[in-house]
Amino acid sequence: MPILTLGILSVAWAQCRPDLPATFQPNRMGFALLLLAGLIYLLGVLLSIRVLCWGGFLALLGSVYWTLLGFRAFYQRLPLFLFSFFLLPQLPVDLQTAISLPLQLASTFLASSLAGLLIPIHSEGNIFYIHGQPYEVTVACSGLNTWIAFLFAGLLWQVFGRVSLKTLLVIFAGAPLLALVTNTIRLLITAWIAYWISPDAGMAIHTNLGYALFPMGVVLMGCMIHHLDFTQGTVRGSRYEGC
Repeated sequence: MPILTLGILSVAWAQCRPDLPATFQPNRMGFALLLLAGLIYLLGVLLSIRVLCWGGFLALLGSVYWTLLGFRAFYQRLPLFLFSFFLLPQLPVDLQTAISLPLQLASTFLASSLAGLLIPIHSEGNIFYIHGQPYEVTVACSGLNTWIAFLFAGLLWQVFGRVSLKTLLVIFAGAPLLALVTNTIRLLITAWIAYWISPDAGMAIHTNLGYALFPMGVVLMGCMIHHLDFTQGTVRGSRYEGC
């Protein structure tokens, strides 16, 4: 799936940069990068580290551009490779835990506080209790995956249609906030259903709520980007001519 996404982004980038020259000059210096990328990829395979495998694979693609088409071709595609690096198959466990734990604690606190307006509920850390039964907000339910998905959606918009730097910063800052809001709503509804109907019904609605909340979040981010671009004036006509 990441390779397919990389292909789609490559086509989008080529369409957004019609000013690229048809031919480039080969550069032997890229061969050194090719060897280094091969070593990184081999190390990732031997150690079973997906991050190294994916990074080495992207570096291999970049070195092929550099070697066969020249540094200019590599440099013009560099944003594509850097963007694609964040399509990692899986984050390291320690890093994943360090990022997700604040999200778990924040979403648990917010959801239990809002749910407590209507039902008796209390929370401890990343666990909230309803009728004495614990409901743990795990890493998978922290909103980390949603955060990455919202960030990806916002950056994908930027690839197909360039936006201003201010809007780009809003995308980076807004993605985790949007993920926290949607995850809090998801946990809030789960708690209410678990209390008023049954724990099984609460877990069932929790599993399926993501299919409704995520598209709504993507639409909200798209509206936010469109509004910011419109209010600042169209940047595509000057700095990003041709995109």
